[in-house]
Amino acid sequence: MDDDEPTKATPQIKVRVVQRRGESALVEWLDGERQSRAMIPATAVVDDLVAEDVLAAGIPYGVTWGELVQLTATPDAVQAELYRVGVWTVDDLRRNPQLALGALQRVYGTDLAALMRAAKEYESGGS
Repeated sequence: MDDDEPTKATPQIKVRVVQRRGESALVEWLDGERQSRAMIPATAVVDDLVAEDVLAAGIPYGVTWGELVQLTATPDAVQAELYRVGVWTVDDLRRNPQLALGALQRVYGTDLAALMRAAKEYESGGS
């Protein structure tokens, strides 16, 4: 690159410092539609901004839940359970939102159990 050419500044990302520990900071930012967290050098945070490449190089924080378990609930299963509890129309839903919530909990209950098993395996060092 020619020394006379201007260098491109690394994009700065707005972050929230969740916690500082020694020379590190746990920061959180919006990455598209997804919340992300990473441990980075505390000195990299200036006025709640961090260079994009620093965030990319940070140590990811949190369990990658989406990789631990596959959801088994289907739209058809949700519909069947809503019908079973008597939620057939929008008015039914508005009048009895708790019935719909219970139906969703029953349909996704199996997935919660699978998630809990996967989390236990994750904690014990399994894959």
